[in-house]
Amino acid sequence: MVDNRNFELIVRQQPKQARMCGVGGKADRRPIDPPPIVQLRVTTPNDASGGLPPINADKEASAFLQNPYYFMFASLAAPDSDEELHLLKDGKTRYTTGSVVSSLYHLKDHENGGKDAGFFVFPDLSVRTEGSYRLKLSLFEVVGQVYPPPLP
Repeated sequence: MVDNRNFELIVRQQPKQARMCGVGGKADRRPIDPPPIVQLRVTTPNDASGGLPPINADKEASAFLQNPYYFMFASLAAPDSDEELHLLKDGKTRYTTGSVVSSLYHLKDHENGGKDAGFFVFPDLSVRTEGSYRLKLSLFEVVGQVYPPPLP
């Protein structure tokens, strides 16, 4: 049941600055280093202490970590607003290049005793133009009906 679950996003690794990779066919690709890594933690409010314990040891959590319907999208945003920056002034070149979408990876969390955990990782994300930006990371879940609807 998803109704009684709380989802928490934890930025585990983030870049402070990066070099631009440039525009054009022979542009030098420079991925953002270190790559952004975001952990997705699912908790349940059923803890006797009133806290929200992780459900990582639970079988349900293991199934959650295998869920192919969660993904995260990375975009650039202005440093002082949530306005997403998608296209450069030419109207057809994107601000970012590389893999801007990450699926949920089921990995061992070595900073937390080797427990199973879910992570979104962006190892091949580059910025094409110089400037000050923020990374905007948006979590999505694929839900809904199959289209077109089946015929009666």
